[in-house]
Amino acid sequence: MSDKRRRLRIPKKIKLPFNYTISIEILPHEAWLNKYTETFNDEDHDTDDAFCVSTTEGMSIYLDRRKPMRYLRAVLLHEVGHCVLDWQVRILSTPAVAAHLDLTKKPT
Repeated sequence: MSDKRRRLRIPKKIKLPFNYTISIEILPHEAWLNKYTETFNDEDHDTDDAFCVSTTEGMSIYLDRRKPMRYLRAVLLHEVGHCVLDWQVRILSTPAVAAHLDLTKKPT
């Protein structure tokens, strides 16, 4: 493995203080689509490249492998922010909320 490729690797886990661990999976596009649809019960994923969910094992980030490595590293940093601000994940990964969430609608 070249030095450049080694430097651009994405870790499988990120360990933060207070025994807080985030697992990371880079999935082939079809597997990522299946995981996204299974998680959010939604097939509107055209602009998504990654997502973060709270699971029974802790926090998990799923990345779509079809994107360039540098881009995935930036997206990973963005998703880690969501995991650290885990109240967002707990609220948004609730199936009922995720299935019906549309921020463009005004509350009724």
